Amino acid sequence: MYSTFTYSSSNKRYLNFRSFGVKSMTNIKNNQTKPKMRNITINIPEIYDENIKKLIKMKLIPSRSEAIRVALREFLHNEYKNLKLLGFFEEKI
Repeated sequence: MYSTFTYSSSNKRYLNFRSFGVKSMTNIKNNQTKPKMRNITINIPEIYDENIKKLIKMKLIPSRSEAIRVALREFLHNEYKNLKLLGFFEEKI
């Protein structure tokens, strides 16, 4: 029913994604610091895993780990925008 996998910080390249497309692939520059990564284990429905594998086969994403990172980054960004619209971050006087 669910697929389980882990990710690690062994990748030396990072991808910048737009919705459903790759913007660019770049090596980390000397003046930039590599983000610290943690290994986690997640359970996802098989259909999600199958669709991620299709995206990998189509070369839209390099790995399942990157697919999860992109999805999480977009989710957090959208939640932040929604909270900001609701005035959650306004200063109280």
